[in-house]
Amino acid sequence: MEFSQEQQRRTELVISQAKRENFTEQEKEFYDDFFTEAGIKKNLSEMTEQDADDLLQALSASECSLEFVANVVNRVAIEAPPYVVEHILYSDLDEDGVPLIDELRLGRDPFHYESPSKKQQNQSVIAKKPDIEL
Repeated sequence: MEFSQEQQRRTELVISQAKRENFTEQEKEFYDDFFTEAGIKKNLSEMTEQDADDLLQALSASECSLEFVANVVNRVAIEAPPYVVEHILYSDLDEDGVPLIDELRLGRDPFHYESPSKKQQNQSVIAKKPDIEL
């Protein structure tokens, strides 16, 4: 999948913000355990798009909170290759036309289809201060 310059810019911003996060060793272990449960048995820096898809499926199946999803994305963004981070951010598992990056910013469940309202569609185009920081 080819990503636009705007998508690449937004991905770089997420990666930059994630690298400023200060995960404790205990938090790192917690999320690393989730990655292992999701079938990612290698260093995050070696993740592939298939690993990203497996991770997204595990997140979807776990019915976790938006905060947990955002923290997983941040943890991946710190170490994974940028193309993998971009693949995750622009995934649309619920096929509602709204990518994960915007679902998180809008506070919407990224794994269950919600018919986007006109207001939400407009918000995904206009940069707003996020409710959940990635």
